[in-house]
Amino acid sequence: MNQEDLEIVQGTGEILEDTTRSGRRAPWKEKKLMNERICNMFHNIAVRRAAAELPPLMSQATFARLRDCGTFLQFAVDEAGKKRLHRANFCGVRLCPLCQWRRSLIQFHATQEQVSWILERQPDTRFLFVTVTLRNCPPEQLADTLDRLVQEFSRMVHIDSRRGRSILMKRLHRTLLGSSRAVEVTYNTRTREMHPHIHAILAVKPSYFTNRNNYLSQQQWVQLWQEAARLDYAPSVDVRAIDATSPKIVAEASKYSAKLSNIVREYENLEESELAEHALESMYLALRGRRLIALTGIFRDAKRALRQEDTEARSDLIHVDDEQDDFKPVEYQLFVWRACVGAYVC
Repeated sequence: MNQEDLEIVQGTGEILEDTTRSGRRAPWKEKKLMNERICNMFHNIAVRRAAAELPPLMSQATFARLRDCGTFLQFAVDEAGKKRLHRANFCGVRLCPLCQWRRSLIQFHATQEQVSWILERQPDTRFLFVTVTLRNCPPEQLADTLDRLVQEFSRMVHIDSRRGRSILMKRLHRTLLGSSRAVEVTYNTRTREMHPHIHAILAVKPSYFTNRNNYLSQQQWVQLWQEAARLDYAPSVDVRAIDATSPKIVAEASKYSAKLSNIVREYENLEESELAEHALESMYLALRGRRLIALTGIFRDAKRALRQEDTEARSDLIHVDDEQDDFKPVEYQLFVWRACVGAYVC
């Protein structure tokens, strides 16, 4: 039977229960509830900006897409009851919690494919997981801080750069094969500041570890990032050797964009709601149109060879991988978001 001819089951009253490929419970409900709160905040921001005669953050059409995101989910279901998302109405707005989650899953799969491609061709490649930061900044300074963070990190890992390289940068470049980095921004509710940082996987030659003239200690990494970013303080840097085939590590490196949970929690405190809305507004403006994922060297080669789409430009947020397996659906189940009960109901 053609899959398009399968029965669409609806109206049973069943509450959605779904799992990810790793077996974890899929957070559909939590993401949609956060989407609703974010919509409330953007509505309040729009009212305030209109009163101040400021241009709107987004068009009415974009806001409508954000508000209606994920209101229906149609799953293909096999004989064992296993579900696979078949259709949905995603908005694609960068700060939508549902769409951010879907893009992180897509980037997770893309990074896994890239690492596999690299190891097939250079099996002795080793990997580092690096997190670099700048000092927290006020919300209104986030855009400038992100500019600096991205530019200086790119300079540090750009292998072809020959100008202004420090001794430590030259040492890194002797073994660096490429990098995959993602920008993430979190919000500190205690200090009311933004915390922009980069998670990156670096592919290095094995001689990074076997030759003491190539290896960089933790303190040297701090010094390297301080020099690259031209800072007058010792920044926070975390570096560790990793198994880049580990799903946990790849998932961490695939995180990007904004972590909104702290902002939403602060918004729910009525006394702090305007501060939370200011943080969200600044985050939206700072991230709008910005490239948050970037590859260099062998990671970029892998992406080209695999013909992968840009995660950030991709419109299909339903299929997170190529899904080439023996999944055979016997029916479709349609779940609709019911705000009155806060759940997806068939």
